[in-house]
Order: sequence, then structure tokens, then C-alpha cells
Amino acid sequence: MNAISVVAATPDEKAAPRPGGGIVYPADVVMNRAFTVEGTVADVWPWLAQLGKQRAGWYLPEWLERLLPANRRATRDINPA
Repeated sequence: MNAISVVAATPDEKAAPRPGGGIVYPADVVMNRAFTVEGTVADVWPWLAQLGKQRAGWYLPEWLERLLPANRRATRDINPA
């Protein structure tokens, strides 16, 4: 696998509308996290496909994940399977 770099989003990327953003307007709480992943689809997709519940996890900040039980923490590697 090639190296994948993640860089902070630009102000324009952060301010851009998101799909479904107008469904509840104005929203009481908005939690948008934006970043740019520089890599090919083939390199990035396996990482994205493992996100979520009952998969590799949510990729929380490491300091926060340490508060979780070990069996609830996310993996730090892509599982080729």
C-alpha cells in the first residue's frame, strides 16, 4: 500500500455545504470534521470501508480511545481481509 497523507481542510472546504445539510435547518448542533486525504481511491477505500460500528472502529483520537475498554478500541492498521 502506498503512503496516505491526511491534511487539515481549508477554510473553504470546512464552509462548503454537505449532502443532506439542509434536511434539518437550522440544526441545533453541528459537528463537522473535515480533512483532505491525499491518495488514490485504491489506497484510501480499504481504510474508509473499515470505519464504523462492528468494524475497525471510529478512529477516535488516541487520548480518548485510551479511556475505552481494550476490546472497544479501533485498530490502527488496515486488515487486508
